[in-house]
Amino acid sequence: MPALEQALSGSGAAVVDGKVRLGGQSMAEVVAGVAGWLASLGVARGDVVSWQLPNTLEAYLLYRASWRLGAVAAPVHHGAGPADVAAALAAVSPSVVIAGEGLPASSWPNALPPEAIVPGEHPAAVPVDVASLAVVLFTSGSTGVPKAVLHTHRGLVSKARTMAAVHGLGPEDVVLMPAPLAHISGLLNGVLVPGVAGMTTVLMGRWDPSAALELIADERVSFMIGPPTFFVSLMSAPEFKPEQVASLRLVSSGGAGVTPSFVESAAEAFGCLVKRTPRPAPATRPTRPVTPTAGLPDRWRCVWLTPARCGSAGRRSARATSTRRRRGVRSPRTGGFARATLVCSTPTDG
Repeated sequence: MPALEQALSGSGAAVVDGKVRLGGQSMAEVVAGVAGWLASLGVARGDVVSWQLPNTLEAYLLYRASWRLGAVAAPVHHGAGPADVAAALAAVSPSVVIAGEGLPASSWPNALPPEAIVPGEHPAAVPVDVASLAVVLFTSGSTGVPKAVLHTHRGLVSKARTMAAVHGLGPEDVVLMPAPLAHISGLLNGVLVPGVAGMTTVLMGRWDPSAALELIADERVSFMIGPPTFFVSLMSAPEFKPEQVASLRLVSSGGAGVTPSFVESAAEAFGCLVKRTPRPAPATRPTRPVTPTAGLPDRWRCVWLTPARCGSAGRRSARATSTRRRRGVRSPRTGGFARATLVCSTPTDG
């Protein structure tokens, strides 16, 4: 199984961000150029690159440029507040931070604005162990301190390929992506699935039903995924007309609001297949401690202190400690944070 950038390169994937369109050979050259810019800042294999940006082309490119260098992408949700942003960045000690104007991460020492990204030389892609860490995402913290979720190259490639196959997606498909790229849904459905399937991703900075209807019609969007509220608001929009969504062929929606009546009404309104994304099976507890860190650098290794809840997707969360210090997870550089909550993803988790 290839690492992420190898899996995504050469597929023909494209991105639309407002009036900017990027795909094909131009995409490959820009990704390589942004990787060159990161390398000029000293980013190397195993280093962490963080950013706090809305859904923009820059956010997409930073993922792929980081993976080209073997670096770890650790974006922070653009809506996260100062305390959560500070805790997230302190947890991973990034080598480089890119932040939009006025966002909390812009106050991080030596943070750079996205305008500072200037494509440089094209460094050769760095060989990457597929078991190595590729992405750190942060949960919303709605039930406590935000959790850092660790994803490997193998896990994300496996998930993306599985989803593309299950949905029957290919180069002719176009996905509308309002979910933040710093969220797992945005990463999977806006970057990875389109990347392995050769699709086009149409980015939205924020959800707006009227703007979404225009984009669906103009860009011939064929696939959408999200909570029922997205689709209910589309159907309820004053501007809604069946011909505006005639290009849609598949809607995938999950959550408690996906009732049979919702599926029926959405399928009728959109004239396409509407799928209900299944919820995870009831959790169970492992009978013994697990260390799902094979192939990860020592600084990322963790052990379980308490039994963890395990879902059907294979994700386990627990209070973690460093194998070198039993007080916290050692950060990539110096320092760390005490008794940090981590979620480690297995190869099948998304």
